[in-house]
Amino acid sequence: MKLNLTHLRKNSRFQLFVGFSSALFLYKLFVIKNESVIATLIGELLIFFTLISLAYYLSEIVKLIKINPLSVVLNIGILNAILFFVITFSGDLL
Repeated sequence: MKLNLTHLRKNSRFQLFVGFSSALFLYKLFVIKNESVIATLIGELLIFFTLISLAYYLSEIVKLIKINPLSVVLNIGILNAILFFVITFSGDLL
């Protein structure tokens, strides 16, 4: 898979994600945290649409990548083993 800047500029899914991310950044930058229901609703909707557009863009990238199922299973097993040891020994640290 080869990603270059001209492909990203033409990709509408990427532009959608960048647009929502920029809107969310500007909203968080200029809107003061208050108890207004409408301001909270707008912020939550921007976060929701940003995550949806990210998932929409990443779904296209995942379709382009050929994933070997065996390597995915092995990597998940290794991560689960590490997580098991962290959880097991974290009780001693607390």
